[in-house]
Formats: sequence, C-alpha cells, structure tokens
Amino acid sequence: MTRQSSKTWSDDELKKLKDYADAGASHYRTAAALNRTVSGVRSMAQRHGIRFISPKTARHAAGSTTHAPLS
Repeated sequence: MTRQSSKTWSDDELKKLKDYADAGASHYRTAAALNRTVSGVRSMAQRHGIRFISPKTARHAAGSTTHAPLS
C-alpha cells in the first residue's frame, strides 16, 4: 500500500499563509481557513521562514494590556 501524495501548495495559498501569520492568526485558524492540517501549516511555514505567534504567547499579549493605576 503506497501513501497518497499530499496536495501541493499554490502561490496564492502561500501568500495567504503569510498574511494569516502577519495578522496574528494561530496555526489552528490558518489550517481551518486553508483547509489544511495543522501540521501541514506548521511545516510549510517553517520551510518558508514564516513565524506564527504561539497561542500561549498570544493569550499573554492580549492579557497584558496596560491598566491605569488605582489611587
């Protein structure tokens, strides 16, 4: 039994991958939007030097908004 080859990435999909990463989307949301697996999105991003913010880092950044000091 041979493994079926995966669907190749088009130039448009690679552009969308970079756009999603630049917009701060997670691997999971990007995979869903592109109809790809999360591991496929991570792998292709790594091959093309595209960096995603980890969900943990994104949650931390969203929670660290500056608050006015209480007086």
